[in-house]
Amino acid sequence: MNSKFKNRMKKTRKWLTKNKVFFEVFSFLFLGIASLTVGYFSYLTSQAQLELLKAEQSPVINIKREYVGDYEFLNIENVGHHLFDLEISYETYFIINKYQDSIITQPTDFYFDINDYYSFVYETGNTIGLVAKVYSSEYTKKESLRIRRECRELFGDNFQTSSYEQLLKIRYIDVNKKAQLKYFFLDDLSAFEISKSKFEKITKKIKSHRLFGNKYLKTIINSDVKKDIQKIFDEVIPITEKHEEK
Repeated sequence: MNSKFKNRMKKTRKWLTKNKVFFEVFSFLFLGIASLTVGYFSYLTSQAQLELLKAEQSPVINIKREYVGDYEFLNIENVGHHLFDLEISYETYFIINKYQDSIITQPTDFYFDINDYYSFVYETGNTIGLVAKVYSSEYTKKESLRIRRECRELFGDNFQTSSYEQLLKIRYIDVNKKAQLKYFFLDDLSAFEISKSKFEKITKKIKSHRLFGNKYLKTIINSDVKKDIQKIFDEVIPITEKHEEK
């Protein structure tokens, strides 16, 4: 029994000696992989901490609506870190939603530019808190009701619903001196930030459903539908122009 055990031990020692290089290489690789793994997770941790630091140093833009009489205001507030060189641009659209008649049988949205919905932007000069205030044009509230009323009188039951939508771009410089661009969408009820891809998707939809340089009409093959759409725009565009009170 002892001799068998001794022989087995000798064979084991010979095998270990013979494969010494293999074990050394394996150990080296194992330690190398372990070091790389630790380094990788350390990198991820440092990146997460860096992103957290950036978030803490980033402006956070909120838009709040305010109504005073016939006027509407957009209060642009920064509840995050400081921002500089603020720039605001916006577009407003009146939309006839899901229009149908005897010729346009598929529900279709039509977009109309309301260029004077907002009159001007007042920048407060603050870097946090209320940083800007966007003022609506005079009679905006009355005008929006009038446009809807006249469209309903014009189209009858074919005019089901309508809405107003605004797209805002807000540019600024952050504390790291990097230019940032934020996108916002506003409808009749809400105002919230959207991604660049969502902004571009909405813009593309608007361009495909408004009469701008007759590009929209050129996409229509059916001549009767084309004439009907042209008539709708010819009748609605004068309605969307602001009426001054006497």
